[in-house]
Amino acid sequence: MKLSRRACTVRSAGLSLTLALSSTLAFADPPVLRWNGASGGAWDASAANWLDAGDNPVAWQAGATAQFDGSGGLVNVSADVLVSNLTFSTGGYTLLGAGRLLAEGDIAVASGVTNSIAAAVTTAGGLAKTGAGALALARCAGPLAAQEGKLLVSGPRRASRLAGGDT
Repeated sequence: MKLSRRACTVRSAGLSLTLALSSTLAFADPPVLRWNGASGGAWDASAANWLDAGDNPVAWQAGATAQFDGSGGLVNVSADVLVSNLTFSTGGYTLLGAGRLLAEGDIAVASGVTNSIAAAVTTAGGLAKTGAGALALARCAGPLAAQEGKLLVSGPRRASRLAGGDT
């Protein structure tokens, strides 16, 4: 957040008037989009498999938070998608496909549920696995911190990319 102030003084005929102007530039949280696709539905930039805050069907918006709270199933990551956070409120989801999840932020998994990500996950700034639930992760390029719950990883050099938490 950035606060900007400017003051201007005008003098005329012995009178002085000072105007103070200020503005605030704020960055909003990314929108939260809830998965609404059928099992096996495509996650890309064109399929309207998501619901916005008003429950309107929309296509994926780059940088949004992906929320999975339905009955679970397969989600086909069919193209590279930019995502800020992933939230799994219920279990049984498997994210797979040829596309990559270009992710920064948190992957939160609710207590008592298990989900898996078999699609490639790429992060530059890092991801944190949060929430008491379990996440099975097949491929992650970049730093990943297991802060809560269980993180089940597979693949070569898996321990070298993890920090903290149960694995």
